[in-house]
Amino acid sequence: MRVLLVIPQISLNSPPLGIGYIAARIRASGHMADILNTAGMPDGRLLAYINDGGYEIVGFTSMTFLMPEIYRLAGIIKNEMGNYFYTQSSKYGED
Repeated sequence: MRVLLVIPQISLNSPPLGIGYIAARIRASGHMADILNTAGMPDGRLLAYINDGGYEIVGFTSMTFLMPEIYRLAGIIKNEMGNYFYTQSSKYGED
């Protein structure tokens, strides 16, 4: 399984620790996991990246103030690419 973990619109030198742990656990389970920071990336480039990479799952890491951007990106992916599984990870993401 190919999993893409997305960091939306934040310029960072390294990924947040939580998403790094998630990627490591996915890899330890025998699957492929990549982390992508979308800061400054046009929507079309993100869609091409997902399509070209053959990803089956797209996950988002978030902070509360980024939720509108995550909902926007997830909507674009769903509308343009169809049947993807989406998930998000956040300290505050639990209902």
